[in-house]
Amino acid sequence: MTDTAQIFQFPSAPEAPREKRGPQVEDGYTRIANELFEAVTNSHTCPITLRQMRIVLSVIRKTYGFNKKTDRISDSQLAAATGISRQNVNAAKRELLAMNVLFTDGQKLGVNKAYVEWDFTARPEKDNLKQTRDSVSKAETKSVSKTESHKRQKDTLSTDVEREAPKTRRQRLDLNAFADQVSIETLQAFADHRRALRSPLTQRAIELTVMSATKAASELGITAEQAIDEAIGAGWKTVRTDWLRNRGADKPVTNPDVPACPHGAILAEWDRHLAAKKGRAPAPVDWEGTRMAGKLEALWAKCWNAKNPSGAVRYDSVESGVQWWSSVFKHLAGSRNFLQSDVTLSNLFNPDTFSLAVNGSLREQGGAVR
Repeated sequence: MTDTAQIFQFPSAPEAPREKRGPQVEDGYTRIANELFEAVTNSHTCPITLRQMRIVLSVIRKTYGFNKKTDRISDSQLAAATGISRQNVNAAKRELLAMNVLFTDGQKLGVNKAYVEWDFTARPEKDNLKQTRDSVSKAETKSVSKTESHKRQKDTLSTDVEREAPKTRRQRLDLNAFADQVSIETLQAFADHRRALRSPLTQRAIELTVMSATKAASELGITAEQAIDEAIGAGWKTVRTDWLRNRGADKPVTNPDVPACPHGAILAEWDRHLAAKKGRAPAPVDWEGTRMAGKLEALWAKCWNAKNPSGAVRYDSVESGVQWWSSVFKHLAGSRNFLQSDVTLSNLFNPDTFSLAVNGSLREQGGAVR
């Protein structure tokens, strides 16, 4: 008799239904400052197309998502992340670089978190775009989907963004809204400065500039107007506390022994030497309290008891001070460099401008000479 084992098949226990698990922070997250994220997603501070927005968000994911400010990110990576063809990715990326929304550090790419510097009027150079188009392989062109090749999609965030973006760039700046914080004269000077840099201000940008200047003033012990004036003198597009500190703006010249600046006498010397060539100085009653009057006072105090390169003291009395300023104006009246420049009494006393004018180096300002 053969011994055999009988096998019984018991039914397996039914599996408990798995709980549906959505995205979890534990699986990874992108850490980004709320202020920057809100600037990116706001149609007024960042009026870009949907395609450009997808590129920006993908760069954020591939940098801040890995606790990096910049990283090597190829067009192919961005194309895979966004579903946009590499050809269109490259074009959108170049547009964002021209706008200062993105920046490069060598071969690395990142988002410019100083959003006040974003300039949506800028466009990439045509030659660069042509080179990019020519470098795209035929195989890549063939891989473009029918939707992107043959059907022109409406590629904006919304109809509101499309309508508002040009309007934001064209609208007139309302400087009166900040008159209680910074003088209109100072804000207009900054607006003119940005226009000269081909980076005109928007209403939101001027608001952020005033906020930055006010913050810098409280931290450095200066006024908001002084912060903006320093930015103009340095040729910056924005006001940054750390830049001002590095520039020495937190160490104003103070000397209780310096007598009051003789504005009237100095303006009279200007008229004596330069009225016929650069226009007459305003009347003392109109000059008093202006931004340039404050700049002249600062230069008067800075030059008091200061030594020339030869070692001689510039002036140590009101009389010798007026004589020294008269000699400066006489020198400028004979300077072809100064006479051909756009510098007048309304901007001469900005520290950098004054130094360049006296040294005959106004051409270093990038086209100030006509």
